[in-house]
Amino acid sequence: MAKIKSNLAFLIKKQIEDIRRERTKERIDSDFTELVQCECIDKVLASFPEKDRLEIEFQIYSTYMEQMGLKPSLSLRYLTTREGFDRMSYSIFRAFLANTDPQGRSQRELALTDTIGSKIYRWMDISNEVTLPKPDYSFIPQDMKKICDKFAQSGYYTKADVLTCETGLEFNPDLLSEGKSTRLAYTMEDAAIVPSAQQLRKEYNSSCQHFSSRTLQSYLRSVNLFGREVNFDVGEHSNRRVLEKWELSPMAVKNG
Repeated sequence: MAKIKSNLAFLIKKQIEDIRRERTKERIDSDFTELVQCECIDKVLASFPEKDRLEIEFQIYSTYMEQMGLKPSLSLRYLTTREGFDRMSYSIFRAFLANTDPQGRSQRELALTDTIGSKIYRWMDISNEVTLPKPDYSFIPQDMKKICDKFAQSGYYTKADVLTCETGLEFNPDLLSEGKSTRLAYTMEDAAIVPSAQQLRKEYNSSCQHFSSRTLQSYLRSVNLFGREVNFDVGEHSNRRVLEKWELSPMAVKNG
């Protein structure tokens, strides 16, 4: 597929170049911000007919400026602040959801977030730090934590943990080796996009952006496992701590 020529993505790249030159104190890493926001915009625009893309791009831009209380200009300030990152994420996904037929909205949203997660995982270039597939799956929580630490370093959240023992679940790697499913929990503290996720859930019953969760799923696929959230509602959580309960299963079980 040809690269989408997005004016808004160009403005974001230009703004982040200015931020780098000015050495502005960042809350969210500039490279991470550029990757996520520009990739989201390109993939959202690519999912619509060419005749509709300019209007959708304008919706994203105008929503962001309104949400941030900014006057229309060629400057997209505050992109690397937590609020700016969150509001741009909201603006992109709001435009996507508002222009998508509700009938197939959840499937299209999942496809979009899966694509973004895969892109982030490749960008992290962490393949030499995680474990190659092998019969013993005890390494899974540690590898997932390494990815969580990358997100924390970017400023996306304060910290995150992968819990192998939580109320109602216990991670058992032996079950995976036997071709069965097991569960674990993933917690995030002070995630930047919780406000936008809650807003999107309320307005569009969105399954939310899940940038870190979809990245973890991309990693799990690389070790022949399928992971999914079995208990998560962003509306129940404050920014301070979000808890996701996950089920992990071998790909053969998922495809069987």
